[in-house]
Amino acid sequence: MNARGGRAGSRPVPSEKREPSDPPPDALSSTVQVCLLGSFQLHRRGTCVVLPASVRRLVALLALRGHCNRTFVAGTLWPDRTEGKAAACLRTALWRTGKMCPMAVVTEGELLELGPQVHVDLTEFVGTARRLIEGAVPRTDTWRAIELMSQDFLPGWYDDWVVDERDRLRQLGVHALETLATRLSRAGRYGDAREAAVQAVAAEPLRESAHRTLTEVHLAEGNLGEARQLYDKWRRLLDTELGLTPSIQFDELIDPARNGTTRTSAVRASVPAELVASGVNAASLAP
Repeated sequence: MNARGGRAGSRPVPSEKREPSDPPPDALSSTVQVCLLGSFQLHRRGTCVVLPASVRRLVALLALRGHCNRTFVAGTLWPDRTEGKAAACLRTALWRTGKMCPMAVVTEGELLELGPQVHVDLTEFVGTARRLIEGAVPRTDTWRAIELMSQDFLPGWYDDWVVDERDRLRQLGVHALETLATRLSRAGRYGDAREAAVQAVAAEPLRESAHRTLTEVHLAEGNLGEARQLYDKWRRLLDTELGLTPSIQFDELIDPARNGTTRTSAVRASVPAELVASGVNAASLAP
């Protein structure tokens, strides 16, 4: 994790191999595709368009905020310039945008916004995150949802408006990953649950709920040793980085592992033999 909270240590999620310059799978369905996750990219009719920094920042701001007043855009993108010079920089950026990708930005008086044919990947990210948090089944496949939630917003950009939004979106994505991991674990899909929880931990290494979710997955699967190791690792990390100790909630969660039992094994012991023979998932019967 870098000084700005980036995901330098995040593990890649197994997915269909795609080169960085390739458009996303649905790019061809939109005239212009703007990618703000992972790195900035703009594709026009499936072809990657290389833009100057001023145009990239203009498009990214409009993709994030929607329609904006010219004065707001100029002041946000060029805060160290006088009002007149910032307005001139904006006019230049708009001229360049019109030359390189004429359908990307539209103007109406003092208002600026992205064109109606522009698709932004951030829309899918936010929609998927909200559905996962609400407990809905992902519209995309599980691995695609995990991959999407694991991506960072404009990594390497340090404008104030980017940093604040990146932190907010990271929290949203981690919360979605934790919720997804819990739901997958309860369904007995421990491999997928573990991957979602691992990505949550990679995104926020000092977030206890992420470590606790991963530990819960191991306990549900009956992996007492892994659960104890995760707890001990978290305890050492918390003490080293913040001088704190795990919460009572985490201590109570790990108590069964100290005693050599898990919540799943306790439930399994109470399941009638005929249900066990029929292949019932004991974890699904836990209250």
